[in-house]
Amino acid sequence: MSSLATKKSVHFNLLIETHAEFRVLTFRKKLSMQEVVEGLVSRLVNGDPSLVKIIDQIAENKYNKELRKVMGTDAETIFDVIEKYDSLKEAECSGKKTKD
Repeated sequence: MSSLATKKSVHFNLLIETHAEFRVLTFRKKLSMQEVVEGLVSRLVNGDPSLVKIIDQIAENKYNKELRKVMGTDAETIFDVIEKYDSLKEAECSGKKTKD
């Protein structure tokens, strides 16, 4: 077996401010950004409880954000239906026909 490790390249985007602060942090520790990311990911896939907990929190935050979006959309739909029903009721009471 070869002693050379095969590596996979990963590309992702960060906010400019996040990238700058990350770069400063790694520079002060005399580490490359690559070393930090590789170290964190390695520990994560090996089950480091602290990192797993962070990932769980990120996933929960994402789920809650998506749930709030859906709930907001559902609420708007419900209010639209109620509003339409009310205008039908008003039209029936006044004897007017409504547009459909």
